Amino acid sequence: MKKRHLVIAFLSTMSISLAGKEVLDREALTLLLNDTNPYVFTAIADQLIQEKRVTYAKGEFDTKLGGKYEEKQYPISTAHFNDLYLEKPMENGMEWLAGYRKADGTQEYNNIKTGNDGEVRIGLKVPINSLIQGSNQRQLNLSLATLNSLQAASSTQKNLRELYFSIYASYYRLLMQQELMLLEKELLNNAQQRYAFIKTQVTLGDLPKIALVEAQQIIVDREQRMAESNNALMISKQQLLTYLNLSEEIFDQNFEIPKFKESEFEAVTFETAYAKMLKNRPELEILQYEADKIKQERKFASLMKYPQFDAAVYGVHDLQYNNGVKVSLEMAFPIEQRKYEGKSSEMQVKKEKNDQEVKKELLEAERIISNAVNTLNTLQKNYKSVLNEVDLAQQLERAEQRKFEVGQSELFMLNARELRTLQVKQKKLEYNFRILLNLLEIEKETGEMKIPAYARKE
Repeated sequence: MKKRHLVIAFLSTMSISLAGKEVLDREALTLLLNDTNPYVFTAIADQLIQEKRVTYAKGEFDTKLGGKYEEKQYPISTAHFNDLYLEKPMENGMEWLAGYRKADGTQEYNNIKTGNDGEVRIGLKVPINSLIQGSNQRQLNLSLATLNSLQAASSTQKNLRELYFSIYASYYRLLMQQELMLLEKELLNNAQQRYAFIKTQVTLGDLPKIALVEAQQIIVDREQRMAESNNALMISKQQLLTYLNLSEEIFDQNFEIPKFKESEFEAVTFETAYAKMLKNRPELEILQYEADKIKQERKFASLMKYPQFDAAVYGVHDLQYNNGVKVSLEMAFPIEQRKYEGKSSEMQVKKEKNDQEVKKELLEAERIISNAVNTLNTLQKNYKSVLNEVDLAQQLERAEQRKFEVGQSELFMLNARELRTLQVKQKKLEYNFRILLNLLEIEKETGEMKIPAYARKE
């Protein structure tokens, strides 16, 4: 049902008449790929998860409403304690508190005692060292969650590039297989027409009956080739339909596979492609965000070098006995400082590792782009050459056909010529396909491949 709704929505978007079919080009492929597609969703899922984790991290700064009630009835002591308060953590590490409490009797876990009407209090807790260093645990958690979300967004672009490359490659393979099938069909038709010609010649006594046997053998061979070509076409079609999450029935009702157009020759230089890669490549963004995360963790780790020093001040207004104040100082200092030394060393190694990852990524990208550009240039040269080869093969086939018709050649030679022409045409199609794949590879590696933004609706 979802598949059918997807296609209906697509057809509405493309304004297709009921009588016609939409030509399935790359733009149409893109419109069919939304976040209900399992391949697309698994590619973007981690980004969605990390975005929710940012919201979770922001929750550490939520205002908290708290309350506590205690009633004690011991044999020689009684007590009551009521407390209702609001807490508000700040991004700089400070915490505000405001509330009302009432206590009477002998308290078991504190020495709080208020007037009969209770007291109102307001206070502020200040982590001095964290405030000076500009870092605290809540702030670190939010920063890391935000950077993880940005990393995931870059990873999503990488995942989608890989997915779209596979889908476009599958699409181009389908176009090529359709053309290969048409070539085999033409070859079979030629053999069938020649059989009729030979049959007439045998009837007239111009050819021996054995010529019909040879013609039938060629037809059987070409029927087998046609069956294999059809099977290869169906395999390519099913691969693409799997990516699109469509049934063959819906696809055939609404879409038409276009002809495999000849490649447009694009002048691609290594320098241009490499410059685009440095600007757009998601892998480099991921590593930059990793460097930012390490920087934030190192900043927080520096707190371990100094004493934990917290100050707090609370003002109270007792509804019966007037105003009061409480000041507290708390300090803790790790003498050995092994946590600081260990964490500091860990961050240094992580930084060095990330720096080397950047260098490795640049080296890998340089190799991939260089190979793709060099291969593309070689394929384009060979493609120009094979166009001439196709023309020569066709000339030889036509000459052989004329010789056969006047009895100066044998069916065996004509069959060989036709098969050679087919092989050359197949080579032309394969060069065309490989050129398109290399252009796709360069698009993918330079980050130039156009990927739609996927915004998931809640």
